[in-house]
Amino acid sequence: MQHVFIDECHSTIQGKPYTATVASVWDATSLRPFRDEFIQAISSQINIEQGRINPFPTIHASEMAKEYGDDIKLLCFETISTLSRKFGVRFCRVGYFHHAPFLDNFDPLSLSVNQLCFCINSMIDDEVIFVYELNKSKHDAIMRAFNDWNLHYYRNALGPENITVQNADLTIGAYYCDKQNYHMCVTDTAAYVISAIEKISGGIEPSAFRNDLVSRTKDLVEQFVMNEVIQLNSWPWTPSGNGPARYMHPITPSDDKDLSIQFQEFLGRLEDYWTRST
Repeated sequence: MQHVFIDECHSTIQGKPYTATVASVWDATSLRPFRDEFIQAISSQINIEQGRINPFPTIHASEMAKEYGDDIKLLCFETISTLSRKFGVRFCRVGYFHHAPFLDNFDPLSLSVNQLCFCINSMIDDEVIFVYELNKSKHDAIMRAFNDWNLHYYRNALGPENITVQNADLTIGAYYCDKQNYHMCVTDTAAYVISAIEKISGGIEPSAFRNDLVSRTKDLVEQFVMNEVIQLNSWPWTPSGNGPARYMHPITPSDDKDLSIQFQEFLGRLEDYWTRST
């Protein structure tokens, strides 16, 4: 059984705001040993005074170890990164830029949740439990985006051959946890690190702390198996070359073509679509 912890993130790429959904995918057997090794690694560094037990640090990326200095903050980031690789945690992210020409009332959160869950269903040939952060203000958007009860009802009523979600029968349900859940915090940290890398690549001068953070979390970044931020655009193709249906932001190690090449290839496909006879 696989547990998929899902969190939202809001950031920018080269000044363009986007909303994304980030997931960490865990084998059920790795949940407890990850937690125990993480606690042990941090405890051994904060409890060095004989006979004194200090409070466990806050594990939330934007406030990581706010009770402690930079050494413990960086230790938390690095430990999460190292253990994520050790236990085979996989990360996925799908996001959408907020601006979509000619499209009103666009909800990037609902769309990103829907698409991420669909992709994960297709990717995993095992029973899946989706776990969301307990955020009441976002609950309705998440349930509208990917309602597994409706999915199972229509799968039963219409027949599985008429459902496009692959492995739909393997989705066990959607559950919620608070911000302090260790595995949700790993998801939050992955989103934070990717956003930090984007800001640096976009020209924002990083602090010494952020440089150190990025250098210590390389293992975590390499665990991303899917990562794209999409620009929706409903313009048709024209000979001037305007009209991408979407841009792909190449971050994943598997991307071997830069944005300009992807864009030109897309224009060729789009031109063929609009000019060929039907």
